[in-house]
Amino acid sequence: MQRVLFLKKDKLLVFHWLRNTLAGKVTFYYNEESFSSFELYLASLPKTPIKILVDVIEEDFKHEEMPRVIGSAKTALIERYKRRLFRDSNHTYVEAQGKSPTSPKKNIFLFSGITNPDLLKPWIDRLIKWEIPIQGIWSLPVLSREILKYIKTEEPHILLISQETVNSVRETYFVNGKLKFSRLAPVKLDRTFNCGKVISEEVERATTFLLNHRLLGYTDLLEVHIICHESFYESVSSHITFTDKIIYHIHQLDTLNKKIGLKKAHSLYLDICFSWICSKQSSKSDQYSNKFDRRFYYQKIASYCLTASSVILFIAGLIVAQTFISQGLQLNKQIADIQSNTANLQASYDHKFLPLEEQLDDAYFIKNAIHLTEKLQHEKDLSPLDLILVISRLLSKSEFSDINIQQIRWLRTTSDKVAQLNQGNFSDYQDIGVEEQSMDDNYEEIYDDQGNPIKPK
Repeated sequence: MQRVLFLKKDKLLVFHWLRNTLAGKVTFYYNEESFSSFELYLASLPKTPIKILVDVIEEDFKHEEMPRVIGSAKTALIERYKRRLFRDSNHTYVEAQGKSPTSPKKNIFLFSGITNPDLLKPWIDRLIKWEIPIQGIWSLPVLSREILKYIKTEEPHILLISQETVNSVRETYFVNGKLKFSRLAPVKLDRTFNCGKVISEEVERATTFLLNHRLLGYTDLLEVHIICHESFYESVSSHITFTDKIIYHIHQLDTLNKKIGLKKAHSLYLDICFSWICSKQSSKSDQYSNKFDRRFYYQKIASYCLTASSVILFIAGLIVAQTFISQGLQLNKQIADIQSNTANLQASYDHKFLPLEEQLDDAYFIKNAIHLTEKLQHEKDLSPLDLILVISRLLSKSEFSDINIQQIRWLRTTSDKVAQLNQGNFSDYQDIGVEEQSMDDNYEEIYDDQGNPIKPK
């Protein structure tokens, strides 16, 4: 829901907009009792951003010619003009309106401001007290340019007449779509509802003012567009007078509401219409707000940005997590496929090569047996006879007569060193040493005196 505060001199109208339908309207008057009621109203509703629309007599418009400068010099010059023209106002607005027709090195600027700050201060102070975000403060005369979009005209000089409340008429003058002058005229309607007569008189006063201030040339054609309710149409049309230089166009309020997309706007005046137009404006297009007025709105925007950033980061985290989960599931599937392929290959390998492994295991022992057989075949001619003969010759000598042989051991080995033992290697005084080998690498045989093998202990 969008809330628009429509500020008049003696009261404040609050419009509640739900899309393009008016959902409610509250009125507060300029007195202490209404100020208290306004605070209760603010406390009872959510702290949603609001917009303020100003339509008061104490709003002044002035045109000034300034030297054509840029950058910080232009900003400083504009601020100096603001202080000079609206010394006591914190709510001012400036708008560039093109080159000066009299001096090519100067530009024309429109300066406007609220000359009576006390009109806004009580309401803004209470909005700030309750930390209500203020989106902006709009000027109704400046906002009237939006009405021109729905009025088909090709003339450069346009005077727009509108009545926003029962006791005032707004006169706004445009040249080529640029605001040149605006005046809020107080009126007093009698019981006969003499709206047509009042509006006709105000048009004559406005035309005289434009001619006297040279805002309108005597040869210029002026188009006067009057917006009024259907019930005022006959009264207005009967009091206007066409001339060669003034052309009148009367627009019914209900028709205008339909053109701008407004529904169920039951009002005799344009207050609802302008508040609807204000509700659709961007917060960057306002005229009179300052940093102090909008600080809670900036905080609200920062809060929205942080919330949006958190949501974006959360969604990004979910996306990254989902990516990692997907990759993990794919890796798990690949692992399962690899394990399945490995099991199939292992089963196929066992089926084809397991019997061969058993044969290969037996091949080691077969190889050792063959190697042993070859060695035995190679050393089959070795005999203890030669050794015994040598020993016998030695013992037959007289110096060894006291030696008695009790036992003779014959060792047979498969060691490579046994190649040194052959029939021709033995002599009478040669020491013979045979290195014993382990049972894993050598084969030994032990014999007694009768030549029978002795089992090792």
